[in-house]
Amino acid sequence: MRIIPSNGNSPIEYFRHIMTDEFLQPIVEETNNNAVDIFLSLATKEKSRICDWKNLPIGELLIFLGIFLQMGNVKVKRFQDYWKKDPLFHNKAIANSMTRNRLLLILRSMHFSRNPTFERVKPEDRLYKIRPIIDFFNKRMSEIYYPCKQLSLDESMVL
Repeated sequence: MRIIPSNGNSPIEYFRHIMTDEFLQPIVEETNNNAVDIFLSLATKEKSRICDWKNLPIGELLIFLGIFLQMGNVKVKRFQDYWKKDPLFHNKAIANSMTRNRLLLILRSMHFSRNPTFERVKPEDRLYKIRPIIDFFNKRMSEIYYPCKQLSLDESMVL
């Protein structure tokens, strides 16, 4: 069965069909909360990059995810090379979308669920940090996709 978004057939529409605002909003909230926790920690120095933190909106999170998808297609030797100014290596799609410092800040603060504290006991589930993502993805897939009769399995997958 094909998954067809109601908006159209472009790649971004398929992406947004799965990565809905309902999925992204908790990530944005947890990332912003984690950035505040990092900022308020005793280990944070006065000139630390985290002192420049601005709240992450959903639109910027989408840009962040898009940059990482593009980095999977365009590989360079070092992470910083994506922001080089040299015309031979300059990657306008990434460099013009977000600064390196902002991307590193978001990457450092990226969070999916609250850390356990003195009041909150650490859950038994070893995947508790990403459990909201797994649960949402499984729920979303069951909503938008149902395999047809023409499902094929490789015999190496089945004992």
